[in-house]
Amino acid sequence: AEAPSGPEGEAFSSRQELNASYERQREALIAEFKKRDDQLEDRREADLAALAARQKGAEAEATYRELFYRAINRRDHEAAAKGARQYLDAGRTDLELEALATYILALAEAERDQDEKAIEHLQAFLKRHPSADANRKIPPETIFAVGEAFLQHLIRAGRYDSARKVCELFLSGDPDPAVKQHFQGRKAQLDLLGEPAPAIAGKDVDGETVRLADWKGKVILVNFWATWCPPCLADIPHLQSLYARYHNKGLEILGVNVDAEREGVGDRSQARAKVRRFLIEAGIRWPNLLNGEGPDDFTQTYHVTSIPAAFLIDRQGQIVEIESRGQALERAIAKAFGDEEKKGED
Repeated sequence: AEAPSGPEGEAFSSRQELNASYERQREALIAEFKKRDDQLEDRREADLAALAARQKGAEAEATYRELFYRAINRRDHEAAAKGARQYLDAGRTDLELEALATYILALAEAERDQDEKAIEHLQAFLKRHPSADANRKIPPETIFAVGEAFLQHLIRAGRYDSARKVCELFLSGDPDPAVKQHFQGRKAQLDLLGEPAPAIAGKDVDGETVRLADWKGKVILVNFWATWCPPCLADIPHLQSLYARYHNKGLEILGVNVDAEREGVGDRSQARAKVRRFLIEAGIRWPNLLNGEGPDDFTQTYHVTSIPAAFLIDRQGQIVEIESRGQALERAIAKAFGDEEKKGED
């Protein structure tokens, strides 16, 4: 790391230069700490796997459980892949641990861009537990935990063909009705890609008419959200930054709020007033309407199963991205405008 030479402060001609230097040093220290911490955790996971291999019964299962949850919380599946494979090869019978091991192996393969191998791990897991066998059937909540988490990884990476295969895998055989409904909805959402965006029209929270059709020729982000959804609220500053950067180039954002669905509000005006107040306090400038019922239930036409859910529509009116957030969304918007130089920015 750089440092001033001679008497303290002698190498700097201004406070700005001094502070910039120390910020660079600080960032370098943080990066070095993160690198060493990751190395330490990798060794811990390797030692946990080795320890579990020597243990038996409940003691081994407790060690495997710690290993798998550490890997998932760190989002570093490669380090735990050996332990996951070791667990499955041992033929152990704890369904939760088997599901976690399968999930870790699948994600480790996907992170190496080996989607087919990843899907094979999921397929083997389902084959070991046929739905017709009541004693070995996988509970729906376990399928949701493994299947949906893996599906989200593929979708957010833009690997839509692999995501479709995962949906088809969980729809094969005779799945639980709840599992079938969920993955049918997810596949229908994927099938929207490359298709004209379903129409949205209605009154926003200020009583103004909003229609997607009126924004023909623009790039549009349709964002399903709620005031009670922490990830939705965490996305707002980034959406505001994108709106400020690209609105003059032709970006429009349409918020579709689903507060009323969760609250079971009989008089939707109560939800409307609450959402309007929130938008004013948050300084959100793009139009927002409340999701409705029947033909105005846009969560149905867009097959929204969870929020936040974002759909990027290109100038030709076709959906080109689903569920993109953060930098992935920024890159997609930059691409829609042909703004390649912005792709790598945070």
